[in-house]
Amino acid sequence: MEAYKLTNQNRLTVFAFVIMLNHLHIIWAENKNIRKESAKASFFKFTAHQFLKTLKIEDQSLLKLFLVNKSDRKYQFWQRNTLDIEILSDNMFDQKLNYLHNNPLQMQWQLVNDPIKYRYSSASYYEKNVDEFGILTDYYLA
Repeated sequence: MEAYKLTNQNRLTVFAFVIMLNHLHIIWAENKNIRKESAKASFFKFTAHQFLKTLKIEDQSLLKLFLVNKSDRKYQFWQRNTLDIEILSDNMFDQKLNYLHNNPLQMQWQLVNDPIKYRYSSASYYEKNVDEFGILTDYYLA
């Protein structure tokens, strides 16, 4: 939802993603920002609030796993220092895209046997031009 809003506001361009069981990978570009808060911060803040709201209603025992002893928050859903890697070439984009789309096939996950079959990914967008979530921009056409 927030990625959709941020792309529609032209604050963020999403090129690829995969949502895994306990993490996600996104290849995106923050566009020129005229707001106080970055698009990345907006995304993390919105999704953290959604996680909190949902878990309070649906699974309070799972919510306890995110409890932290911090002065500025009671729960923490995202790592404080995410691994941001600047993509410097088409070759590097290809490498990151392949890694991202093949993540659900890895031995520790084994979620599908074909990247296109994993719903929570941009793999079908790049193979079949299907953008089920309405947030993607083709890197090769941008």
